[in-house]
Amino acid sequence: MNFPSLKELGGKAKSAFARFPITLLWSLIGSFYCIIIVEQDIDVLFDENNGILLTLLLGISWLIATRFLIEQFKTPNKWLWVKGVTLVLLVVFYFHLPDLDVHYGNDTFYIRFGLYFLAGHLFVLFAPFVFKWNAAAYWNYLKSMGIAIVRSGLFSGILFLGLVLALLAVDSLFEMEVDEERYFQLFIFCLGVVNTWIYLSDFPKDVHQETQVHFNKAIEVLIKYILLPLVILYLIILYAYGIKILFQWELPKGWVSYLVTALAFLGFTVEMLIHPVQKIVQSRTMNKYHPWFYILMLPLIVLLFVAIYRRIADYGITENRYFVLALAFWILGITLYMLFSKKRYLKVIPLSLFAIAVLSSFGPWGAFSISKNSQLNQFKKVYAKVMANNKVATGKEYKQLESIIDYLGNLKAANVLDETVGISMNEAFLDTTKNKYNFYDYDMSEKTLDSVGITVVPEDNDAIFGA
Repeated sequence: MNFPSLKELGGKAKSAFARFPITLLWSLIGSFYCIIIVEQDIDVLFDENNGILLTLLLGISWLIATRFLIEQFKTPNKWLWVKGVTLVLLVVFYFHLPDLDVHYGNDTFYIRFGLYFLAGHLFVLFAPFVFKWNAAAYWNYLKSMGIAIVRSGLFSGILFLGLVLALLAVDSLFEMEVDEERYFQLFIFCLGVVNTWIYLSDFPKDVHQETQVHFNKAIEVLIKYILLPLVILYLIILYAYGIKILFQWELPKGWVSYLVTALAFLGFTVEMLIHPVQKIVQSRTMNKYHPWFYILMLPLIVLLFVAIYRRIADYGITENRYFVLALAFWILGITLYMLFSKKRYLKVIPLSLFAIAVLSSFGPWGAFSISKNSQLNQFKKVYAKVMANNKVATGKEYKQLESIIDYLGNLKAANVLDETVGISMNEAFLDTTKNKYNFYDYDMSEKTLDSVGITVVPEDNDAIFGA
C-alpha cells in the first residue's frame, strides 16, 4: 500500500469534492451537527435526536451509490435528477419516522432503518453495473472498493489515535484538563469527515475501462489459505451434523440455519473474489470451486428449510424467522442461478439481496405485517385449544401466549387480540395514573391472561411462576 504525499492528498480531496459535492456536504453537516450536540449535552445525542441521526447515517451510502449509478451513463449530467429523488426519499424517511421516544422498546423502526442501511451499502456494490456488465471490470471495482475501505480506515484511524495521544499529552504534561467529550468529537470528525473523504478520494471514476484483472499474491493467499479452508471446514461440520440427524432420525436444531446462512455468504464472497480468474490460477481447489460448492450446498439448503420449518410450525413467524426464511429462498435462488446460468452475472448477488432488504421493509408482504398476522393466528390457535380445555393451559401453552402478548404489545398492536380474548387490550395495558400504556411491564401479559381466567396445569406452575 503506497502512502500518498500531502500534495497528492490535497489534489484527491479537491477532486472528490468536485465529484461528490452533495455526499461530502451531507457528511460534513452530519458530523458537525453531532459534534455540536455532544458539546451541548452528550446524553441527548441519541435520546432526542434519533430521527435526524438515523437519516444522516442512511444518506451517505445512498448518495454515494446514486453518484456511481449516474456515472455509468454517457451523459451523467442528464441524470442528476436521480440525486434529487434520493434526497426526497431521505426527507420522506425522516418525516415518516414516528416519535422514537414514545415508541421506545419497539424495534420495528430500527429494524426498518437497518434494512435501508444495508440496502444502501448493497446498492454501492452494484450501482455502476446496473445497465452495463463486464466481469473483469466488476472484479476490479470490488477490489478498488476494498482498498479504499482499508486505506480510509487506516489513515483516519492513525489520525484519530495521533490526535488522542496529543490531547492526552497536553492533559498530562501541561495539567490542562481536557473534557471527555473532546475524544468523542474527534472520533466523529475522523469517522464522518476524514474517513468518508479519503474513501471517496481513492475511488476510480472510469470503472468500466479497467478490464485487466490484477490478481495479486495477497488476494490469492487470503482465498487459498483462509477463506477456502473455512468453507471446507463449514461443509465438513454441516455434513457431519446432517449424517448425525439422519442416523438419529430427528429434526435439525434451529441454530443450524445460522451456520448454513454463514456458509452461503462466505461461499458467495469467495465466488465474487475468484470468478474472473477461477480457471486460470494454479489451484485445483479454486479451479473446481464452481460448480462443486453449489452442488454441495443443495443438501444443506434442504437442511436449512427443514430447520426453519420446525421453528415456524411450532411458534409462527417473527421478524427474525421471516428474514431467515427470506435468506433461505435467496440462497436457494443464487445457488440454482450459479449452477444453471451460462452468464453468471455476479451483480445478481448484491442486487437480489438489495431487493429483499427493501421489499421486506413495508407492505402486506413485508416482515412486520406477516409477522404480526402470523403471531395473531398462532395466538388464536393456542387460545382456542386452552379454552376448549376449560381455560387450563400447559406450561408451554401459557408461555407461548405470554410471549405473543408481549410481542404484540411492543408493536403497539395488542388491540388485534380484542376480538379473540373479548376484552380491550389497550385498556388492559393502560396505566390510569400516568395515562399511558404500560406495554413493557414484565407482568402485563400475566395479568392479561389472569383477567380472562386462564390457569396453568398444576404440575407446570413451578416452571412458569417459580416454586
